[in-house]
Amino acid sequence: MKKLLKWIVIFLGIILLLVILATLSVTTFVNPNRFKPLITERITRLTGHPITIVGDLSWKVFPNIGIQVDHVVLQNPEGFQEKVFADIAEATVMIKLFPLFKHKVESSGITIDGMTLHLIKDAKGNNNWDFKIAKNVGVFPNSPEIVSQNPAQKTPYAFAIAGIHITNSTITWSDEQKKQSVVVKNFEFHAKDINFINPIPVTTSFDYQSQNPALQGRVTLKADIAMNLPSQIFALKNVDLNLESDKRDLHLTGDMTADLKRETLQWTSFAGEMGKLKFSGKMSGTEIKSAPKFEGHVTLAPMDMRDWLKDEGFSVQNIQTLKPVSGDVDFVFGTKPFSLQGKFKAGTLQINHMTFNNINLPTTIANGVLTISPIKADFYQGIADGSATLNLSNQKVSFDMKLHHFETRALLKDMMPAKTKLTLEGSGDVNLSVKTEGATSDAKIKNLNGKGDFRFNQGAILGIDIPNLINSAYAIIKKTPLSSNNTGQTPFNELAGTFNIQNGVISNQDFRLTAQQFTVNGQGKIDLPRNNIYYQLKTLLNKASVEDKNGLMNLYGVAIPILISGDLQNPHIGLDTSDLGKTLAEIQAKKVEIKIKDQLKGKKASEILNKLFGH
Repeated sequence: MKKLLKWIVIFLGIILLLVILATLSVTTFVNPNRFKPLITERITRLTGHPITIVGDLSWKVFPNIGIQVDHVVLQNPEGFQEKVFADIAEATVMIKLFPLFKHKVESSGITIDGMTLHLIKDAKGNNNWDFKIAKNVGVFPNSPEIVSQNPAQKTPYAFAIAGIHITNSTITWSDEQKKQSVVVKNFEFHAKDINFINPIPVTTSFDYQSQNPALQGRVTLKADIAMNLPSQIFALKNVDLNLESDKRDLHLTGDMTADLKRETLQWTSFAGEMGKLKFSGKMSGTEIKSAPKFEGHVTLAPMDMRDWLKDEGFSVQNIQTLKPVSGDVDFVFGTKPFSLQGKFKAGTLQINHMTFNNINLPTTIANGVLTISPIKADFYQGIADGSATLNLSNQKVSFDMKLHHFETRALLKDMMPAKTKLTLEGSGDVNLSVKTEGATSDAKIKNLNGKGDFRFNQGAILGIDIPNLINSAYAIIKKTPLSSNNTGQTPFNELAGTFNIQNGVISNQDFRLTAQQFTVNGQGKIDLPRNNIYYQLKTLLNKASVEDKNGLMNLYGVAIPILISGDLQNPHIGLDTSDLGKTLAEIQAKKVEIKIKDQLKGKKASEILNKLFGH
């Protein structure tokens, strides 16, 4: 037995020695540059791209045999302005020796360094990567194909590659029809254990810069790829994809399957992160090579949306709180404009210091317009419902909102600065329909246009005491000291009116306040861009109230003028004495007229005139 093992070892040693000597002989006495014409002719016929091997070919030897080329240029077909399809600075292919005896082609590695690849779609829609392979062209002359054209036919050689490594490479892509381009730099690709049977671990990374749209960033990908080449089915497992850009970063994981014959893609159970935004879902694609279209579903995990928007570079100047936000979204994108339909929920939204709670936001995006409708929310012990639209291309905003039975004082306390002189309390109803546009808060205010109406019940205007102003008007008439009993508020039964908004200026022509003792009618403007107010009010005493105070009978039927003007937060409030003087003069003139008429009764006109002129 020992002798048998000894002879086997000796025999194997002899075989190994012969293989080594044969390899050394080939690599020593056979110049690989003799194969240049054969190689260039076969590659040109296989790809339809003329090839030039600029540098020399050289052997790589034991433990594996291989060949290295220093410079290869693959030309574009005729019709493309760019002449070069691919320029490779250095490439090496290594083949293991012993598996060849068992009809196995095993490469211990393929490396490509310093490649520049130009992918072009010209103005006529022609692609330079559509290889036109000549019919009946074998990989090697007078030998069977390594990869059979018939999937049912067994290949004569088993095929495996220990690894493919591409480094220090650049890829450019341009679409001359759409005027789009992408430049990929520092491209690296690494794959190992390529055998077309088991999944292949793959990693790739590169920097990119695109035009139309203008983007730049970095991509890294790790995945296990399983391939069925005859069926052109590729399955990516354990995908770990990072997309970094100058605007935002995206991290995706999951499993994906692509069927290139059917042009379909399935990405099941993916998960992703974009900053603090976390989501999961699924996606499918059709016509992925010719006219890609993708649709899917995404579930958004609860998050602080304001913080995320701020981190992503969006303006949150008008948003104080927006959390937690969650939702489900169905989307479609591809050859047609991006569309989305979703249902979002938010616990609290504070915008321009107004607070909404328990918010439902059904959202759609279609034809570049984002629509949220119907909006439902709790609003200061009342209810808010309405709709909003945003044109994503020009940032034009419009919204219709109905605010029902809300607590006015709490709302104004949040919206107005603490030093605001005039405010309001009571149960309110407001209907509002407005449009605006602009990149900043000031621009949005200046471009605000629309209309609405308001009604408040059983409340009070805080900062003005109309009953005290009535007493002051009476004191002016009687020339008595002005009243100092100012309560600083005016209770009312109802306050209502309509308004129009033009370029940020709110105009109201039918202000009406009803109280137990009086009624107030008025008109005025609130100029939001200039932050000022101008209101003219006319107060009429109710008959029932003057009957209780005979002294006020002198004011019954008199429109007592009140003027509110100046800074919106701290306006001047008081009687319009100029207007009041005119009113009193008119009243006095009427009294004189009545007196004259009374005196004229039963008397001659000459007697009255003589008395008036002192005769």
